[in-house]
Amino acid sequence: RRPFTLELPGKNAELRWVQNDTLAVLQANGALSTYNPSKNNLVKIADDVKRFTFTENGSALAALEHTALD
Repeated sequence: RRPFTLELPGKNAELRWVQNDTLAVLQANGALSTYNPSKNNLVKIADDVKRFTFTENGSALAALEHTALD
């Protein structure tokens, strides 16, 4: 595997592997994204997130937001 670098604006608050090749990135501003390093693909999936968790197989997400629970 080759090393990868992903630069995001702002401050990263938490990183967590979701499944084999997907990394969840929560930023201090509440933006939650997933990143696939082998495809170099970043996808924003939620805003205003305080805490989050994925199911064991990574197929579903629960996110606690400041004004909602998704």
